[in-house]
Order: sequence, then C-alpha cells, then structure tokens
Amino acid sequence: MVVENMLGPSLTVNGRERPLMRTVEECLEIFQGFPKDVGLAVDFCHIAEPQHLLAAFGSRVKTLHVSNGDGTAEHHYLPCDNRGKNDWNSIFATLEKIKYKGVYMHECKYNDEKEIVDCYQTLWDAYQTSLTIKK
Repeated sequence: MVVENMLGPSLTVNGRERPLMRTVEECLEIFQGFPKDVGLAVDFCHIAEPQHLLAAFGSRVKTLHVSNGDGTAEHHYLPCDNRGKNDWNSIFATLEKIKYKGVYMHECKYNDEKEIVDCYQTLWDAYQTSLTIKK
C-alpha cells in the first residue's frame, strides 16, 4: 500500500479543507502512525522541491508520479517544460542516493509518447553532464 502526498499551500481555501501531506513535515508526522510497510507515492507536481520529500522517506518511496510543477497547482507539465520549477539534477541525485528502483510513472501532459522518452533523455544527459563538471 502507498499513500500519495497531496497538493495545497494551505489547509483551507475558501472555507474548504484541503488534503494533508502537503509538506515534508506533514508527511513525516502522518507516517508515524502508519505501519512500516506503508510506502509513499511521491507526486512531483504536488510539492515544491520534491527531492526533499524523497530524501526524507528514502526506502519508503515506492512509486513516483513524474511531472514538472511548482507545488501550488495541478499543472502536470512535461518534465522538460520550463514553466515548472523542479530541479531535475537534484531529483536524480536524490533518487540515486536513496537507491530508488521503483515505478517512474509520467503523470504529465504530452502529445506523443516519444516526447516523454526524449524529455527523460534530455534531463538524464544534463544530470550526467553535471556530474562530470563536478569532478
């Protein structure tokens, strides 16, 4: 079983309650009450700087909902879309650090599946280049 982090910069909007697990701190607090075998589905569109959530949960991260965003709205941009603010080099580095081997589900807008493949390759190549530059 997995539980997904949800979107919302504040708990209520116009008197309506928003979902929980909007921040790393909320996720950690809520997960304290769950059995250890409950995993986290990290939705990159539902939180700013998702690499911090990935790092906090490590091996409990079981699936990814990959898109670009800023944590304030359901944009679900293609990861290469510059309207999003995700730091893909940091995300890839964190995924390697936590030894993530799970699902990498793209939950984004695209016209053709090839866009997803090309986008991923572009981001991966940029990450690999950044590692070379750091050496």
